[in-house]
Amino acid sequence: MQKRKHSILFAIVSLSLLCIDTTASPQTDAPLNLQVKISGEYRSNINRLPGLEKEEDFRLNLIFNAGKDWHLINGQKLALSYDLQHYRYGEFSNFTRYDQTLRGQYSRNLGQNYKLSISDNFRFRLLPSAKQLNYSRNVMDLSLNRKVGKTDRLTLGYQIWLKFYHNNSSLSRYVSHRAAIKFNHEFSGRAILGAALEYQNHRGNLYAGSTAPEQPLNVTGNRYLLRLNFDKVFSGKLVTSAGYKFEWDLADDFDVENPPAGFGDEEGEEFVAEDSDFGYSKHQGSLSVLYTANPKVSLLFFYLAYSKGFEYWRISPEGPKR
Repeated sequence: MQKRKHSILFAIVSLSLLCIDTTASPQTDAPLNLQVKISGEYRSNINRLPGLEKEEDFRLNLIFNAGKDWHLINGQKLALSYDLQHYRYGEFSNFTRYDQTLRGQYSRNLGQNYKLSISDNFRFRLLPSAKQLNYSRNVMDLSLNRKVGKTDRLTLGYQIWLKFYHNNSSLSRYVSHRAAIKFNHEFSGRAILGAALEYQNHRGNLYAGSTAPEQPLNVTGNRYLLRLNFDKVFSGKLVTSAGYKFEWDLADDFDVENPPAGFGDEEGEEFVAEDSDFGYSKHQGSLSVLYTANPKVSLLFFYLAYSKGFEYWRISPEGPKR
């Protein structure tokens, strides 16, 4: 099933404030970065299901971000940031959402060939009109990077995802363990080829649309990912990047015949296309080209295409699979 969405950005106001860095010691502090962005969207064709009218709506977005970096001695670095995102719809559906995110990252060099990185990303989502969908999510990441020769890099990584729905007992805690190995090779002529393999084991509800009390679903499964990317710098003005990703998710037990209804500002079809966390295979390709005309003007072209097939989601109980 194909889907279409049209949105028109009608206002953008952004403000960036940078403090002056006055330190000159081995432990240097980067400036405090502040950014505020206000944007508005006009959306048409919100309802795309058969028999429903094509509704329209306005959306107001407010984004605030504050971050600071510390460059410490012996190749150590610490970065902290806070991010607030506020989304509000107007006519079709009175809906407000707040996302608050705290991020921290620490890295240090272990000799000449190794680099250790530890990061934590904590998000709290508040939905005033649908408190049963409020959640907190924490992602902890550990990676070890090894330089192999002059052109190759090997990275071993591990992540653990924890997500809690504090006001909804029907949605179980989400836990995911993810291990990855990545390899980068740098060619002469400023070109880089990257490859990554990742394995994930998950249990619970990553998304509110993954299950409902009446659905006989055991939300456990395993996922395998393959990523390939190629970056090429042709000149100081032209940079290109191409990528391919394959995802294969195997659900232990999944028996849902009809997709769920939408939650908040998400439509049911979008949950099935993007947020369903179990039982699918996906191919995705992307291409981007960045052209810098001068220090003040740059152009970015980006194209992405993907196909995603679900083993269990059906358009209708006896109909074809999505």
